[in-house]
Amino acid sequence: MENNNNEESFTKILKDLSEIKLSLEEKNGMGDWITRKQAMLFLGYADTAMAELEKSKAIEFSQVGRRKFIRKSEIISLLEKNIQK
Repeated sequence: MENNNNEESFTKILKDLSEIKLSLEEKNGMGDWITRKQAMLFLGYADTAMAELEKSKAIEFSQVGRRKFIRKSEIISLLEKNIQK
């Protein structure tokens, strides 16, 4: 009986976490897009390294005014292309 309650509690926690994650993503309002700065922070790249990725067309980006945006899927694709075996 106690095991069943633990499973139910765990399932509820997972559901709640999924709802929180979805809510945070919706509040961002940008869907799959992140800012260039967010991409740089994630990759640990400085401006020059990021500019090289853009110039070499290793990643696609969108530019609105002076701001650049990159799809999260572009970053994931870049990581997958560079898997070392």
